Amino acid sequence: MTEATAVGPANIGPGSSEVEDLCFRPEIEDLCFRPEIEDLCFRPEVEDLAFRARALAQAHALTPAATTYRRWRIDRDAAAHPAPELASWAATAFLTGYCVRCVEQSFAGIDSNPGRREAAPEDWLIAWERDAGAVADTLLSRAGATLMDRDLIAATLDNVIGREIEKRNEHVREHLSPDDWAQFETFIAWWVMHGYAIGAVESARRAVVA
Repeated sequence: MTEATAVGPANIGPGSSEVEDLCFRPEIEDLCFRPEIEDLCFRPEVEDLAFRARALAQAHALTPAATTYRRWRIDRDAAAHPAPELASWAATAFLTGYCVRCVEQSFAGIDSNPGRREAAPEDWLIAWERDAGAVADTLLSRAGATLMDRDLIAATLDNVIGREIEKRNEHVREHLSPDDWAQFETFIAWWVMHGYAIGAVESARRAVVA
């Protein structure tokens, strides 16, 4: 890891305080790191959903609106993420989480390519971020944000999060204290879940902004 990519507590985590509050809430661990969820992670149906999501991510399956949102959201946090790798890892985690929702929607028979809606340049971005926070809150509270069985989707997200963290292990872990590594794990988990939530928001709002 070069000096420019030194990862530490000063540059891990989403930049806006309202989503940082969500990122570091213990409910994220409750959702994705509960023992019963971890037990589900390697069941065939979970592996199948996670495999489909990763395959879809390889095809860069973001719609124009989701691409625009991801770029806006990551660019907005650039000052908080001076290490360029963090922006890249956040983008990949977001994409994979988004694709988990796309796969879930395909099983539910829901079109993942919504129609067009006019919006002011940034109004819709701010609205999507707000709505994604509400989706994540609902997901974390076990109130039914998922289309399929909640524990199945939580296990799939856990599987995806684990793979994303594993890919970064050799590049990051030796440079971080145990506490900072735990914060990095939560950083990746937040971006995966945020991608999932944006997939849900996009479908619900039926909006594509070219």
